[in-house]
Amino acid sequence: MAREPESQIAGAAYFMTNEPTGNFIVSSAIGRDGKVTVKAAISAGGVGLRIIKTLTPTDPLFSQGSVTVAGNSLYVVNPGSNTVAAFDIDRNDPTKLQPVGKPVDSGGEFPISVAVSQKRGLICVLNAGRINGVNCYKRNGPRGLIPAPNTQRLFHLNQTTPPVIQPGPNGFSHVIFDESETQLIVSVRNVDGTPLGFLAVWDINVNTGALSPNFRQIAINGAPTPFGLAVLPGKNAIIATDPLGSGYDIFDLNAGPRNRSGIFSVPGQAALCWSVYNPKSGNVFLVDSILSVITEVKVDEKLRSSIVKQYPLAVGSDAALDASIATVNGNEFLYVLVGGTQAINVLSVPSPGNASVIQELLFADAVANLGVTQDLAYLQGMAIFLTDA
Repeated sequence: MAREPESQIAGAAYFMTNEPTGNFIVSSAIGRDGKVTVKAAISAGGVGLRIIKTLTPTDPLFSQGSVTVAGNSLYVVNPGSNTVAAFDIDRNDPTKLQPVGKPVDSGGEFPISVAVSQKRGLICVLNAGRINGVNCYKRNGPRGLIPAPNTQRLFHLNQTTPPVIQPGPNGFSHVIFDESETQLIVSVRNVDGTPLGFLAVWDINVNTGALSPNFRQIAINGAPTPFGLAVLPGKNAIIATDPLGSGYDIFDLNAGPRNRSGIFSVPGQAALCWSVYNPKSGNVFLVDSILSVITEVKVDEKLRSSIVKQYPLAVGSDAALDASIATVNGNEFLYVLVGGTQAINVLSVPSPGNASVIQELLFADAVANLGVTQDLAYLQGMAIFLTDA
C-alpha cells in the first residue's frame, strides 16, 4: 500500500481490535482534508475480551475511553489480559507507535477506560470486572508505567469477569478528570436493582497525586445509566449520555442548595452512549449506538440544554460506537467508529447545526491486508493525534 507523503499527514485516528486472539491498535492517517486512510497496526501487548450480553452485537466493553491520547502518548487497555499499555507517537508520522516499557497490571479485572491528567502526571484506568475500581500510574521514562502511590480504589461491586450487561445496569462505563484535574470521576450505572446511577468522584491531592480514601456520590433522580462523560468547560459540570434514560444527564459538580443538575430526553433516540465536547462551538455531540444518529446539544451557562440538530451517519451504518473530534487544517471534523459496518465515518463540522458525513471508510479489507484479525463484535475506541497540536 502506497504511503501518503508525510507532509500531507495532519494526524492519525486510532481504534483497537480488542480480539481475544490478540488486541491490536489500528492507525489511520488523517489527511489535510480531514479524511482517513488505514496505514498501520501494532500489538497492544495483550488480548481483548467482551461483555457477555449487550443491546447490540457490537459495543464489547460498554465503555468510552478504551484508547486515549494525551500529548505525544497513546494509552490502551487489554481487557482480556487485565493490563494497560503505553505508546509514544511519532510526530512526523503519527501512524507509527512505539511501545514504552511493557503493559502493566491494571490493578483489577476487565479494564475498559483510561484517563490522563497531564497536570498531575496521572494515568488512571477503570476496571469493570470481578475486581473493579480505579488504579493510577505515572510515566517513568523508558520503563513506561509505574504504579502511583495511594491511587488504587476498589468499588467491590458484585460483578463478574467479563461483566454481564442486561442490558445496561450494574456496572461502569467511563473514567475522566474534571476540568481543573483535581477530581477523578467515574460513571456508575444503577447498582443492584436501584433506580439511580451516579458519578463517583475522588479528590486528588495536588502535591502527592493520591486519591481521597472514599468517593463522593453525585446522583440525579431519574438518571439510571450515566455512560459516556464529557467535561463542560467553565461550567464545573459533566454531561453524561444515559442509554436507558433515552437521553442525557447534566451533573452540576458545585456543592450547595443551588444545584443545577438535570435530565434531558432526546425524542426518538434508542441508546445514547458516547459524548464528545466540541471546543470550537461549545456544543456536545452524542452518539446513538442503535440508530447510528448523532445529536448535537447546546448547554448554556445555567446548565439549561437544548437540541441543536441531529445527523444520520452514512446510509446503512450499523452500531455507531466511540467518537472523537479534531481541528484539521483549520476545519473541524468528527470521527465515529461504526462497528456493524466496520467503518470510520468522518463528519465535517463547519458550524453549529451544520455537520455532514464526508467519508465512510470501510476498513475491513485494509486491516486484513495488514495481517490483523478483527471482528465487528470486538471493535472499540476512537482517539485522535494531530501533528500541529
